[in-house]
Amino acid sequence: MKKILLAILAISISLCSDAQTKKPVSKPKPAVKPVAKTVTPAPLKKTLVLKTSDYESGNGASVVWHPLQKKYYAARAGNSTFPMDVFNAAGKRISPEGLETQFDIRGLWYDNVKKRICTNGYDDYGWAYYSLTAFGMPDTVTVFCYEILQPSENSVGCFDPKTYQVYFLDGTKVLAYGAGGDDYEEDYIEKTTLLVGPDEATASSITELPEGYNPTPVFTGIPGKEIGLLNAYGNQVELYSLSTGKRTGIRKFPENTTLVTIFNFAYTNGMYFIFDKDNMQWVGYK
Repeated sequence: MKKILLAILAISISLCSDAQTKKPVSKPKPAVKPVAKTVTPAPLKKTLVLKTSDYESGNGASVVWHPLQKKYYAARAGNSTFPMDVFNAAGKRISPEGLETQFDIRGLWYDNVKKRICTNGYDDYGWAYYSLTAFGMPDTVTVFCYEILQPSENSVGCFDPKTYQVYFLDGTKVLAYGAGGDDYEEDYIEKTTLLVGPDEATASSITELPEGYNPTPVFTGIPGKEIGLLNAYGNQVELYSLSTGKRTGIRKFPENTTLVTIFNFAYTNGMYFIFDKDNMQWVGYK
């Protein structure tokens, strides 16, 4: 009997020891959905006003800052007889009445290599550059490319001084053309596709700009926020990465800013410019 009790006790101790050393079965954790990064809008403030010629025709084509002349050059789009206005650094117009663009301008940029102002024109007008007088006034226009180096007749180009390329929008695609002056190349490369939309999943399937977006791109040179798009309905500039196409920044205009969905938008000297057609002036925001 004593032996039987000892055997039962040994078995109980063994079972208890196994229960203590056995690892509990871990249940799988529920999958956590990644949270989409939100971009916090930052406000823009009115910084500079460029009061243009009192000429009630045409859209604002672009504004460009000439770093050597220390002047702003602002052009109208639509006709070679439309105004070209020149302003000093403080925003005072210093060009004479009647100064014309001499070219049907769309985009306008400063070529940092050849130290000159260049432009792309309407349709097959090509690309041209301005020669300036001793006082910095546009004198003659020289067309150096007669090809259609742009996706559509009203495409507006913006210039990247680091890659020495001019960017255009074709839907949501950014096309890049070499800006080598007389050694231009007709071929282009697809630089990136902008993910324009409420979220990345939706944006990846969008090939045309949604309603309310202005097809005029601007190049900011800000790392990771190189391309700017004007969302007129949203009252904001949206910034996109040139490498990924993702939206990485939002800048909000003051309330009651009049924005349109074609032309009348530019970026130069660290400011976003909107052409106010009612008051005939370019307004710079920063």
